[in-house]
Amino acid sequence: MRRLIRWVPAKEVLNRCAALWSFRRTMAWHKNENGVVMSDEMQDLKDRMRAHHESVRLFLFSVGSTLIQCQAFEDRLRQYKLLVYGRKSGMTAEEFKGILARSRKQDTLGTLLKDLGTLTAMEPKTKALLDEMLAERNWFTHHLEYEHGLAPYDPDALVPLLQRLHDIQRRALHLQKEFEKLVIAFTTDQGFSTDQIDAGTRDLLNNAIK
Repeated sequence: MRRLIRWVPAKEVLNRCAALWSFRRTMAWHKNENGVVMSDEMQDLKDRMRAHHESVRLFLFSVGSTLIQCQAFEDRLRQYKLLVYGRKSGMTAEEFKGILARSRKQDTLGTLLKDLGTLTAMEPKTKALLDEMLAERNWFTHHLEYEHGLAPYDPDALVPLLQRLHDIQRRALHLQKEFEKLVIAFTTDQGFSTDQIDAGTRDLLNNAIK
């Protein structure tokens, strides 16, 4: 049986887009004393939205935490790939920083995982975990806002969404630790002791924390 497709008139599409943009703008409005003029109906909507302040705070905090952990995992993976497979004999620290900077500008998580798959044989469980992480990261980056942007105003939608974001964070942290182990193992194989690695870690922290 052929699937029936409902064609939406152009005016209806335009109206939906305008309504969505208007709603987004409403979410960003500040108090009336800042000069924003609202109708009584719009003010009532704004008051109800403000009543969800704590839900919005939890949502934004979780989104920010997920973003940081996803980026941290991607960069740990990038450093591992370049250190193990991209570093040439005799390369200086400055030269390595250069290829790391270029990779940060050019490579996405997807390209890093694709390249890694051609450089080394992965166990099926490891590949499945990395593929799952990539899929969830892509959903988070490209689909979260339009699929779940209104979740803070609906407790039934917010709870499972926060759990999904928490799962992404947990998975990203786990993978960071796994690649950290691989980097340390590779570094010790090159003749560095764990004391030297720990000293390097302390130097980085001392320079970061003023």
